[in-house]
Amino acid sequence: MAVNDFLIYSNGLGANIEPQSTYITDPTVATGVESGIALSALSNKVWRQGSTGTALIGQLISDILSVDATDDGTLTYHLPNFATVLRTIGYAQDTSTIANVMAVTLTDGPLALQTGMVINLIPAFTNTTSVTLNLNGLGAKQVVTNAGILTGGELLSGTSNALMYNGTSWVILNYQTTCTTQSSSDSSTKLANTQFIQLNYAPLISPALTGIPTAPTAAPGTSTTQLATTAFAQSAGFPSGTRLIFDQPSAPAGWTRDISDRANNRMIVLNSSTTFTATGGTNSPILNNVVPAHTHNITTGSESAQHTHVDAGHTHTVPYFGALTGTAGANPIWANVSSTTSAIGHANLGTESVDHTHSGTTDAGSSQQNWTPRYLYTIVCQKN
Repeated sequence: MAVNDFLIYSNGLGANIEPQSTYITDPTVATGVESGIALSALSNKVWRQGSTGTALIGQLISDILSVDATDDGTLTYHLPNFATVLRTIGYAQDTSTIANVMAVTLTDGPLALQTGMVINLIPAFTNTTSVTLNLNGLGAKQVVTNAGILTGGELLSGTSNALMYNGTSWVILNYQTTCTTQSSSDSSTKLANTQFIQLNYAPLISPALTGIPTAPTAAPGTSTTQLATTAFAQSAGFPSGTRLIFDQPSAPAGWTRDISDRANNRMIVLNSSTTFTATGGTNSPILNNVVPAHTHNITTGSESAQHTHVDAGHTHTVPYFGALTGTAGANPIWANVSSTTSAIGHANLGTESVDHTHSGTTDAGSSQQNWTPRYLYTIVCQKN
């Protein structure tokens, strides 16, 4: 425990002290003791009054700061300690373990509550409803603001609060009073709090809107910076069930890919029929050859124009008797003249006017090459 070296002089039982009634009328109180021998009772009275004040200051330093008040004959140690006492006197920490019921004990606290007295305290809990304060066991008193009894959140845990006793309650001096929130249709000279503005108006920059904001529906085709409602987007967009071709790997937002006929190598055909058919055909559009090998049967029809046929050469068989060289015989012998002689030139077969046909085959595709049309991989999607 801190020690106070400053003691009260002549405060023992039966001390030689001039009575207070005599001291009040004693002329020396105003003029001081005259030259000569001072009366002991008067001297003790003066010394006790002076030592009482000194002891009081020393005891405050010792009790509040928990440091020794030493009698060293200087002010070096006592002056900063006494200044600290003056700055901290009336301060205490709420020691309650129950929310909304504060209990504070001041060192060298008051013996009774006095109207106008001020204390500083730090609540142990943030209040959730009305609050009471019991100072040094002098009785629980309601804590209020200028607006009335607390409702919750006025006293924050760990924050300093100045309270003044008004004779019946403790009033929070540093509490910022609030105004009643008015309706958005109220147009008057009433005080409007911040909550009134925040509840009814959105900021200009990036407002965080709540609920379902509405706006006028613009006409289809409008291209401005005005707000577009859902109705505008739907009327200007594709109706549900619309099917389109997309040049991308997946369906965009709001669409569903249709894979009912997703085979590769399809071609788009314009349907001129009144009956719509989604798909058709069985063959791939890829051609293996430019002109595949095939056979044509040709009918010429009636031919009456004069024309010629060219004979590239032929042979005749003729009879002769005996060998061509040597002795002749009695019986004829047939010989092929072409075996020794071939016809040269051609024969004019004359005019041909009889109906006839020609037939033939193409080559076996000696000039074939693969032929694949250029195409894009696409997907078909349906609007949700």
